[in-house]
Amino acid sequence: MDKTLQVTTPTLDTLECLEQSTFLVQIHGEDIGRNYEIKLDSVLIGREPLCQLKLSDVHISRRHSRLEKHDGEVFVVDLDSRNGTYVNGRRVKREQLMDGDQVTVGRTIFKFMRGNNVERHYHETLRRLATIDGLTGAYNKKYFDQVIKNEFMHFKRRSQPVSLLMMDIDHFKSINDQYGHICGDHILAQLGKLVLSKVRDRDSFCRYGGEEFALVMPDTKLRGAVELGRRLCEMIAKSQFKFDDNQIAMTISIGAAEAGQQTGNPLDFVRVADELLYQAKSNGRNRVEAD
Repeated sequence: MDKTLQVTTPTLDTLECLEQSTFLVQIHGEDIGRNYEIKLDSVLIGREPLCQLKLSDVHISRRHSRLEKHDGEVFVVDLDSRNGTYVNGRRVKREQLMDGDQVTVGRTIFKFMRGNNVERHYHETLRRLATIDGLTGAYNKKYFDQVIKNEFMHFKRRSQPVSLLMMDIDHFKSINDQYGHICGDHILAQLGKLVLSKVRDRDSFCRYGGEEFALVMPDTKLRGAVELGRRLCEMIAKSQFKFDDNQIAMTISIGAAEAGQQTGNPLDFVRVADELLYQAKSNGRNRVEAD
């Protein structure tokens, strides 16, 4: 391996040595959590074997982009790649990177880090990756499995209401087919940000898988869950999702359920909400179905 570009999972001692360094941490893609320290003044990113930062993502061009160091600052330069280079969701030709920026090449996302807080930033990022989906900002499936179990047990012990929304993007395959999977990823990221801006801090918005999401709502009866579901459907239907120069309309379908006698365990609870979700799709989409 070229020693000018270290590809490691750093230890505490390593990170202390990197306090003045710049590096990327992968937060979405095949090698989540890997650390790429940047030591060269020019680092080529792509699928070509000679690239200093070689990635196997098929959506990345052979020579996709380049990192450049000038007077201590780092810039990312797109090399006329097929799918573009993005910084914080915006397609760029050449962009200076700031601490915390997200850099997307193909379907791979990195977080750029630099400065005197490398250790703290890195460990915070790893902690987030244990529970947060790097693409959408929603909690991940592992977190969902735990929170639905905990909230259902709380309901059983104290009879406190808990409701669940299962959500799925309508005709998402058509969006991928027409605009490509890179566009689909950007849509998912925008949807995650939009929904997170509308839910309570105590609610758990999770990416259940693919284009399906779940919202766990403690201390909420079915009526309140349905009302929120309808507001989310309306908000998303009125929103214009952007990818490059494209404005893409989108809707979601939702199944809403409240824990009760028909849900003897957390799996039953999820199953009921999921069946209602597919009922919403069968009944025309862009709607909420509740038991």
